[in-house]
Amino acid sequence: MKKLFFLLAAFCCAAALHAQTEITTVEFSFNRDAIDFYIGNTEGAVANKITENTSTPAEVGYYCSNMYLLYENSPGNFWGIGLGEGAISGTKTYAVELQFCVKTDYAWPADLNTLIFIWDGDTIVPGLVENVTPTVISAFLLLGAPAEAPAPTYTLTLVNVDKHGYPNWTYTGGDYFEGTSITFQYKAPEDGKVFDKWVSEGLTLTTEQEIDNPLTIVMPANAVTITATYKNATAINNVKLEAPKSKKIIVDGVVYILRDEKVYNLQGMECELPKK
Repeated sequence: MKKLFFLLAAFCCAAALHAQTEITTVEFSFNRDAIDFYIGNTEGAVANKITENTSTPAEVGYYCSNMYLLYENSPGNFWGIGLGEGAISGTKTYAVELQFCVKTDYAWPADLNTLIFIWDGDTIVPGLVENVTPTVISAFLLLGAPAEAPAPTYTLTLVNVDKHGYPNWTYTGGDYFEGTSITFQYKAPEDGKVFDKWVSEGLTLTTEQEIDNPLTIVMPANAVTITATYKNATAINNVKLEAPKSKKIIVDGVVYILRDEKVYNLQGMECELPKK
């Protein structure tokens, strides 16, 4: 589980005169419904409320007696979480209330003055903690919103491909999220060649898709390579417009012959109709 480190020095009070220390460095990570955290030498899991005590070594001089998870109701305004309420999400800001019990022979460290927040009514505000002993202090550590892990992307590699609608604009693919729809077309074949079919690795194409142009795919959760393949153009002898099963097609003033679902020029070479 990825750990995040958050030092509350960013929220220090401008009037503070004491040097900052790492005594309140908080290491925490958001789970589905809880926060795991580690502060100083005290560790525990914060869910709605943890009532068991967790202690620190004697030389630290204090221990954390209770821990509460608070969530943002409005900016700067925090409410406690009840059972089944206020699930962890990326839309709220969170704070942890730590009730510290200071030992009778220990003065609260002045170095904490700039590193914690004090509860003031129903808001969290920067504040100074005076050296007081003994006492129970509620400190509020502002954790911020949980970071949402970005969705992974997968690489699409295209060979002999142009951008859809832009002939001669080479398109080599890119990185895409799962479920992304991508459309592209094969490059115009060289003289004496015609398009054969699409060959795919990492994605199964239907029989219809293998000869589609343009081709549209939906990106799966893995890398994909798609290549436009070509074959030699076939030729027929004695091309005649009036031959059985032949059909004359004129595109931009050029005559083509359609026979047996193939297109030929007047020289008898198999070709393709110009793309519009």
